[in-house]
Amino acid sequence: MNLIIDTDVALGVVHEDRPRDIDDAFAIIEAINDDALNVLGITTVYGNAPLDHVNRTAQELLTVKDVSMPIASGAAAATRSGSNDAVEFIADQLATQRLHIAAIGPLTNIGLLIKRYPERITNIESVV
Repeated sequence: MNLIIDTDVALGVVHEDRPRDIDDAFAIIEAINDDALNVLGITTVYGNAPLDHVNRTAQELLTVKDVSMPIASGAAAATRSGSNDAVEFIADQLATQRLHIAAIGPLTNIGLLIKRYPERITNIESVV
């Protein structure tokens, strides 16, 4: 099953005076470890921490797992228009294949994708 993980992963990042939780990091590692899943890439979005921290945490997880896959940076704040690298990455994948999206952060990238590329959403198998 082809999968893109859209996340605000912030494992251990201290933001707003408290360390952030492990749930997104756990989900990413479990997905990478699951032979039934073909993780095509990780897209990031603000949420549990500022986007630069989320991007760094995502890269650290892949480094620890010794896995190479694309990380596309997404929305740094709530917005109703525009695009970003994450939206374009997901749209490019949807242009050639059907896939599932694990949206485990704010849905800003997904909303922008639907608004910008409505013709491609037919290739989304599921959003969970």
